[in-house]
Amino acid sequence: MVRKVRQTKPMVVLNARGKIRIIGMRHLVLSDLYYSLLQRSWWFFSVIVVFGYLALNGVFAAIYCLDPDGLANARPDSFMDRFFFSVQTTSTVGYGYMYPKSLWTNLMVTSESIVALIGVAMITGVVFAKFSRPRARVIFSKAAVIAPHDGVPTLMFRVANERANFIADASIHVSLVLPGITAEGRSFNRMLDLQLVRHRSSMFSVTWTVLHQVNAASPLFGRSSEEMIKAGAFLVCSLTGYDSTMGHMLHARHSYDPTAIQWNMRLVDILKPAEDGDGMVIDYHRFHATEPDVA
Repeated sequence: MVRKVRQTKPMVVLNARGKIRIIGMRHLVLSDLYYSLLQRSWWFFSVIVVFGYLALNGVFAAIYCLDPDGLANARPDSFMDRFFFSVQTTSTVGYGYMYPKSLWTNLMVTSESIVALIGVAMITGVVFAKFSRPRARVIFSKAAVIAPHDGVPTLMFRVANERANFIADASIHVSLVLPGITAEGRSFNRMLDLQLVRHRSSMFSVTWTVLHQVNAASPLFGRSSEEMIKAGAFLVCSLTGYDSTMGHMLHARHSYDPTAIQWNMRLVDILKPAEDGDGMVIDYHRFHATEPDVA
């Protein structure tokens, strides 16, 4: 028996192949609210908290209006008096000028206090989780290049740790995603792993040039830029490591579509001696720059 899936608004995700619309998947925003809020930006989360707080106080202010004489020192027809009394209740300020004097209002104050306690606990938990969640400040060069390196055609791209601290036991994994059709006529994305010259760095601190030799064993061997564009192939890169400062595992990912892979080009050198002769200088202004391979 085929289970019917409730149709929902299409979900849109972006990857190296452009927009992908996902239909038939349940939207679990409310049932998975904690995770949904963690995914959102700080700006969006702040707006949700502010509007939620105002809406909560507005609802209870309307409830307090059902008993015009239940709130001491409040004007019988004033919604704003009850709104600000609600704010004082949820924030536990309690100035004392306005206070409940009927059973109905006392019951509503008790209910609002319980809701406010739960809400503050939830918001505090999300804020703490968002602050403590590890975030990798790792950047990838905008282009990957293919040019001779030590006499062998080599795929190269750069990664850098913007925090300039140590990422211990960092490892990187690169795959070629090649859309295709199986023998049965079904669409299938083949993920072909690329063997890297060095896939692990015990102490990744500043920059790392990732190298893959395009030899007979490489999935890129014999392919051209036009062929990869026609096939819709792209590269997926994943970097993991242990942040020595935060004490957390980090993860960063990036993808290169076929137009971002430049043949017969090389990365511009960003390492040069310091003008005062004391050490070396890494020029991040040239981090994404490429130049023709004229060697």
